[in-house]
This record gives sequence, structure tokens and C-alpha cells, in this order.
Amino acid sequence: AGNAVAIDATVIEAASNGDVAARWAKAMESHGDGVYTACGGQDSHEDTKFAFDSCRSTFSTTPASSDVTACLVKPHVLISKQAGDVLSEILASGFNITAMEMVHLDRSTATNFFSVYQGVLTEYADMVAHMIENYSIFIRLEAPNVVADFREFCGPNDTELAKVLRPKSLRALFGESRVRNAVHCTDLPEDGGLECEYFQYLLGV
Repeated sequence: AGNAVAIDATVIEAASNGDVAARWAKAMESHGDGVYTACGGQDSHEDTKFAFDSCRSTFSTTPASSDVTACLVKPHVLISKQAGDVLSEILASGFNITAMEMVHLDRSTATNFFSVYQGVLTEYADMVAHMIENYSIFIRLEAPNVVADFREFCGPNDTELAKVLRPKSLRALFGESRVRNAVHCTDLPEDGGLECEYFQYLLGV
């Protein structure tokens, strides 16, 4: 699998109080130049490496699938330094984040994870290519009916449609195209637990 970077609980704790974007950036800074820059901090050298082997996130026991959902903040959001803004929107809307990890998917992992879309979405190959070009942030959320509620919060896959139908959704606010549409979220209630377990396995937690 690709290189995984775990973000410890200080990120979630800091992001859950007050000035989310600023606290997020501060928490990222404490983990090193590379992550701080990717997630919206100040500029740093392009060759800064990601190496945080000592950091681990804590995953709670998996509840009913419909009560847990997975979110992947896509690479273009990190590249444009908007990850803090996305996290702010999620928390401000009352969603409960129970775990968060940075992960760099390789082609095999991305292909496996998004295989359900092969033959369904015409932009499948482009989506896989985008997901492996930089780091993503995996976020686990828990609450009753969270799969449906968070999917609605993310908005339609097509960002232009999202801007019309759900202008305050994550994809309307941060998406650029059908491929670079800010986030992936679990589609079906029965898949929430499975997607989260996939990343637990991938990240070795």
C-alpha cells in the first residue's frame, strides 16, 4: 500500500474547539513542515518528507454500518491548502469526527477502493489518477444515520450541479470538477463500516 501518515488525537481535539482553521494549521505545524504546508500552513521546501511513524489515531469499535461513514478529502484540496476550511465546515455542521489519518494511496489501493465505480463513472480512470497524485485525508465520522446525512452534506458528485442544487455543500464550495470534487464519501449505508475498516487495515490500526 501507499505510505500512510497518522495524525494523533491532538489534531481532532484542536479542531473541535474555537478557531478551527487556525488550530488545524497549528496542529499540523507541530507534526512537521510537509504536512503543515499541505494542509494550509505557510510555504516550506518542496522536498520536505512526511515521516511521523510515532503518531497513531485511535479508532473506536465499529458500530452499525449506517452509523459510521468514511470521508476522503481529495489531493487537490490539500494542494490548494483548503483542508483546514473543509474540516471547519464539517465540524461547524455538527458532525462527529472519531478518527483522522493522512494517507498517500498507490495505484493498486486506489483502484481497489474505487473499483465499484469502474464501468459506472466515465471519469473512473481520471479519478484514480487524481487520488494517487498526492496525499489525502481519511476522516471517520459516527452518528445515527450519518451515511445519508453526510452524503447530503457533501452534495452531488458534479460540482456544477452541486452549486445549483446545494450551494453550501462541500463539493459546491471546494470542488473544481467531477474528478476534483473535494471529497469522497460513503454512498450506501451498508458500506460505511466496510470503507472505514478498509482504511484501518490499510493504515495498520
